Amino acid sequence: MQPLFNSNDFVCRTINNNRQNMNQSHKDCPRKGEIEGQKTNNGIHYRLQLLYANGVRQEQDLYVRLIDHVKKEAVPYEGQDKNPEMCRVLLTHEVMCSRCCDKKSCGNRNETPSDPVIIDR
Repeated sequence: MQPLFNSNDFVCRTINNNRQNMNQSHKDCPRKGEIEGQKTNNGIHYRLQLLYANGVRQEQDLYVRLIDHVKKEAVPYEGQDKNPEMCRVLLTHEVMCSRCCDKKSCGNRNETPSDPVIIDR
């Protein structure tokens, strides 16, 4: 059985490099591609709460990093912004949006999908 999170704007499933279904744990999600000894400020961490059709709930961590396909390393941040939240390779809407930074509603439904549905494919 394969969990699949589905809303109008977002679909996520966990698979390995061979496109096979994957049960993740912290040991399965190493900081692959990091340049040794260098902080790259490259990555976003999501914590998924999965609900299977049989009623079992499971939390999984999902790490998204931008990897240079030639070097097979994480792309390091090379900017000079003084705001530590902006010193990243991958920026989320919440960091970029002035209304979200002020903890106000901005109307962006991508960050807060309503009525997520888990389907079995």
